[in-house]
Amino acid sequence: RSDGGPPIAADWRVRRMPDGELKIIDLRVEGISLAETKRQEFASMIANNGFAGFLDQLRGQSDGAAQAASVPPQAARQ
Repeated sequence: RSDGGPPIAADWRVRRMPDGELKIIDLRVEGISLAETKRQEFASMIANNGFAGFLDQLRGQSDGAAQAASVPPQAARQ
């Protein structure tokens, strides 16, 4: 760690794809799985809004991320 604190435990789950490429399929930090966390988040969204509402939320998040990525760093700070 750059802040001098104790090391942080991080593990990756990797899968070999049919084309031979390796893909990271999960990241676990301090025992918390990103894949499991997302799975629980998605299940909650579906339970609360139905599958169509879940898809709408994902599309909105995707659109927001694309817009944020297209903002030049200088403009984002103003």
